[in-house]
Amino acid sequence: MGREQLSRREFLAITSQMGLAASLGTQLYDSRAWSTPEQVRAILQPIIEIEIQKGPVYRGEFLEHIGFPLGGIGTGSVALVGTGEVSEWQIWNRVHKPARIGQTLFALSGNVGDKSFQRVLQTRTCEDLLEVEPMKALSFRGEYPVAWLDFEDDLPLDVSLESYSPMIPLEPEMSAFPLAAFNWKLKNTSDRKVAGYLLASLQNAVGQDGFSQVRGNQFYGYGRNKVKTIRSKKGVGLYFDAQPGEVGTFGKSTVLATNDPQINQIFQTARNVNIHYNHDWRRRWIPLPASTLKAGVNTIWLGNVDRLNWGEPSSLMALAEAVKEGANLVLTGGEKSALPMLLAPPVAEEGTVLLADFEGEEYAPGWRVEGEAFGTGPAKGTFLPHQNPVTGYIGLGLVNSYKGNDDLTGKLISPEFDLSKPFLQFLVAGGSSSKTEIRLIVDGQIVRREAGLNNEYLRRRIWNISEFVGKKGHLEIVDEGVGGWGHINVDDIRLSDSEVMSFTQQEAQILFDLLPFKAKSYQCDPSKPENISCTHPLFRSCHIGRLRNVSTGSFDEFVLKDGADLIPGNEDSRPLGVIGAYGKGKVLFLNPDLENVHPGDIEPFVGGIAAALSGNTYEPRSGWPRESPFFGDMTLGCLNTDGEALPVWTQKEDIIEFLGGRSPRKVFSSTLTRIGESFAGAIRVPYQLEPGEEKVISFTISWSFPNHYIQDIFTPSFRVGNYYNTCSKTPPTASNNSHEIVRSWKGEPCSSMTCSIVPPFR
Repeated sequence: MGREQLSRREFLAITSQMGLAASLGTQLYDSRAWSTPEQVRAILQPIIEIEIQKGPVYRGEFLEHIGFPLGGIGTGSVALVGTGEVSEWQIWNRVHKPARIGQTLFALSGNVGDKSFQRVLQTRTCEDLLEVEPMKALSFRGEYPVAWLDFEDDLPLDVSLESYSPMIPLEPEMSAFPLAAFNWKLKNTSDRKVAGYLLASLQNAVGQDGFSQVRGNQFYGYGRNKVKTIRSKKGVGLYFDAQPGEVGTFGKSTVLATNDPQINQIFQTARNVNIHYNHDWRRRWIPLPASTLKAGVNTIWLGNVDRLNWGEPSSLMALAEAVKEGANLVLTGGEKSALPMLLAPPVAEEGTVLLADFEGEEYAPGWRVEGEAFGTGPAKGTFLPHQNPVTGYIGLGLVNSYKGNDDLTGKLISPEFDLSKPFLQFLVAGGSSSKTEIRLIVDGQIVRREAGLNNEYLRRRIWNISEFVGKKGHLEIVDEGVGGWGHINVDDIRLSDSEVMSFTQQEAQILFDLLPFKAKSYQCDPSKPENISCTHPLFRSCHIGRLRNVSTGSFDEFVLKDGADLIPGNEDSRPLGVIGAYGKGKVLFLNPDLENVHPGDIEPFVGGIAAALSGNTYEPRSGWPRESPFFGDMTLGCLNTDGEALPVWTQKEDIIEFLGGRSPRKVFSSTLTRIGESFAGAIRVPYQLEPGEEKVISFTISWSFPNHYIQDIFTPSFRVGNYYNTCSKTPPTASNNSHEIVRSWKGEPCSSMTCSIVPPFR
């Protein structure tokens, strides 16, 4: 059974207890007896003792929806989820989906006679320790700020967890402490002695951006991370932080447009660079408008695409025009490169039927207008000054029902036509409502419909209408909406034999001229990564000598065009790159796929190439400034004096051996990781339990990332009244300052703990 059920008798008892609680609340208010925790406890003791304090217990499928927050008021939080994992990290105050921090876990080992066991203390397989089994099941009871978990498995131990936040009545300063506490209780249920270790591991996540998922211990924001082991009379702790440094900097202002999310993330924090990015650029269309390209883009970095039929002719033509006018295009190789389509773009067939291009002063014969929204003929772009820039349409004209405001309504109806091809394609933008749509009508019924995405970029949409081939139909472009986004944009309606958007012969020729080489085909086998030396003069400003673990493609019938420069690779058929001129700009094909490149190499490589192509300079990031939102510290604390620390681990073999009892290796506090890497640290506590004996092992996780912001990431906002923010301006260090977490409101004298291995707040 999932949640425990209440009987009628229990329900009546709780109802009466609620009345008692209400009367005691009135008594407490009338007496004003809340000056000390002891007085509060005394007046609330009748409430503490009643059954209503016992919350429901969740099991099975009910656990899938549990996320129990841990952390002080206003300091961010982590979540203890229904699998027993510490997840959903929200300690950077970013308004994004919470991050996942790898290498963060609890684990248990033990020996009974000649038998041994190891478990990860969660019910889901741990990605960082696939070789160690998870626990079979658990039950979860939560009464904020405390949660209780009871684990189930075929072990000689009962394993339970009590976890809580520092929520203390009448103690706002202590309740605003960035801390999560974990009390593990082990009880020997066998008839033999059991000995082993309970371990906690935490990744040094200084440098995390607050929403990205970290791959192992590698992440573009990591670097110069370090650790210090702290010991006191009350326990042991690992204090994680990073060496301060400077962000990446271009020598002079530059503009970079890219479809690569990792490049976008990396250069968002660099100086003297403006980034244009849209994640949809990796998909079927390129929402990089011509107006953006004409606004002075220095470098266009076209990385992986998710599908090879992503091309939108109008956008690609705008890209080629931008290069012709002086922008530099970098096209990367690899399994998902856009190169194969650029080498052999699908050219329009003779049977393609263009239904409407909206290029005239009036709508084509047979088109009928109802209402005012569509005027008497096609629009010539954007209705200024109130409409956002309309982009993505082909030629000079399009359908645009904005016509000065969003309140006009109407309908544009096509003449009836033969549905002679299996696909119908068009460009659409505008409102996303069902009141602003393009509709296909067959036999008097709406059989297909499509709206915009509340933006002004016309994207290519393709309907499969093969079931209607041989019939007749007509289109209705409808604007029945008023208010915001109450309009629709449409252009380039055509029937086609293929789902792939076709190019004209003229457009295909432009793409042919754009590339600095010719080839029949390009293929990449990602199963054969290689290391490539970066010794060509183009890479001198990249600050790296070698790219490791990269996939490169090979060409069939490769021919270098006149004036182009070949950058040799490991094989003649697999050049590292090709560079050539196109108009006033340059086109660089880079064979390596950057998907699996070390994140610490991507920034200097991309920044150096972008600088070299545009006559600029780039100095890579050496760390994060102290005022950066990514700068801060974390602490893993243990409140057992017999705890042992493994300050650094990156390989799973290290943590498995440490869990099994291997002696920890020494790490000096001066050791720094390279840019793009961090590590995890662990603390283990031994136990030896005779039959019936039990032991409590207590850990804490604390953090301090005070430099939060609203808009400008390097202008921290120290708000008046923000205790966490203002107190964190003092660089945190480990000390013996005690943080007493006494749940006085629960009246449980055995649950008082003292945590000293945490950063002090002064």
